[in-house]
Amino acid sequence: MAGEDTGDPRNLLKLNRPLLIKDIRSTEPILDRLYQFSDITEEEREEIQGKATHQERARTLLDIVATKGKKTYYHFREALKTLYPHLEEILHRCPLHNARLKLYCEVCECLICMDCKDLHRTHAATSVVAVADEARSNFASFVRENRRKLATKHGQEISDLEKKHLGVWVETRAAHLQAQVTRRIEQEKEWFIGKLYQLPGSAISSVAESTNLDRSTSLEETPGDKKEQCWVTGHTLGRVVHSKLCINIGKVAEFIHENPWLPRDDQRLLQRVMTLVLEEPRQIVWYDAEITVHGVKISGLKFTAGNKTNRYFVHLVDVEKPRSICEEKKWRKTQCGDVLIWSEVKK
Repeated sequence: MAGEDTGDPRNLLKLNRPLLIKDIRSTEPILDRLYQFSDITEEEREEIQGKATHQERARTLLDIVATKGKKTYYHFREALKTLYPHLEEILHRCPLHNARLKLYCEVCECLICMDCKDLHRTHAATSVVAVADEARSNFASFVRENRRKLATKHGQEISDLEKKHLGVWVETRAAHLQAQVTRRIEQEKEWFIGKLYQLPGSAISSVAESTNLDRSTSLEETPGDKKEQCWVTGHTLGRVVHSKLCINIGKVAEFIHENPWLPRDDQRLLQRVMTLVLEEPRQIVWYDAEITVHGVKISGLKFTAGNKTNRYFVHLVDVEKPRSICEEKKWRKTQCGDVLIWSEVKK
């Protein structure tokens, strides 16, 4: 079994000590920051400054930081970000194996390196670098294609029409690439917010009070006691939650949190909506979308984004589909597990 220190991020100071001593040539900005946060005393600061060479100053600094708490370590790491970003980067590695943290354990909810997989062999893990690698690969492909097209035209006379066609091509390609990156960023943000709202209630309340999540989102809701009105009318009142760009799963999670009295089936349906948006089935477009959720006690609940041109009805398989779907024939049905998605077919 690994010792307790191996899981401590300060262990990285020991594992990377030679490189840190060699590359930290100026300690003054780091000392200023640590002294500002009262992480070191005046005597400790003078002790470091009194050393003759930059290697001795760096060595003494590391010795002192290693004896402090984790807060001092984090302040030290933050101070490296501007001066020595490559050193700051290595201090984000796995404290056990000194390797990049490339995976996220879904069970333990922690970052792990490839060597840590054996300790989590029965746990589901997702890559935290795959998305970035995909974006990097797509951009490299874009650059290669641009260069290739120009290379094939080298030394040739190109007509204005052909220039126009190539200009349209690169604009379209660039817009597609930009949309991919933007979508991934939105998904990551919404995954984080969704996880945030799964935390215990007190934690959610404190975070919600201290931050203004998704300033681009507006909320329309009929006032009154929602639970009482639900049981009187048989359904929740109509509500529209709008986001600027993409369906916001954080707002779906917030709705679940605000309505704990909803039937279990309705809560399960809303959780599945969050999963569907995050996983994004290829035939579903959550940008510029309008999702109407139909449940046991839910009716008229809409999550919208952008110009709302992509319309969907979502309900559990064992819940009767909305009447508007029965009456109209321009809907395509897609089943994702226990959820049915009705997509409006555009002419």
